[in-house]
Amino acid sequence: MPTAPVALPLPLACQDPSGPFALQATVTAWTSDPGPDAPITLTLGHGTLHDADKGRFALDGLVLQLRLVHGTRYEPVAVLTPGVLTEFQQAGLLDAVAGALNALPHS
Repeated sequence: MPTAPVALPLPLACQDPSGPFALQATVTAWTSDPGPDAPITLTLGHGTLHDADKGRFALDGLVLQLRLVHGTRYEPVAVLTPGVLTEFQQAGLLDAVAGALNALPHS
């Protein structure tokens, strides 16, 4: 498995001004399969999803997948261990993580 293209742990913070979600989390594990557009599996060591309508949700140990498309843009795939998160919250979390990673400088 290739190593993470960033130093871990990687803190992420994202607030969508037009949406109900805010994210504060730390990526502690990053694995990826070889090949173009291969899935990337991230584990959040700790963190919180803030839902303006339903409160705060702990993200400790949550595992999710993204895909790096054309080597330049992270796109959401799935939350592998959703726990109590609704599908809407999972989508918001994936978008927030992808957005935060896309905002990082690419080498």
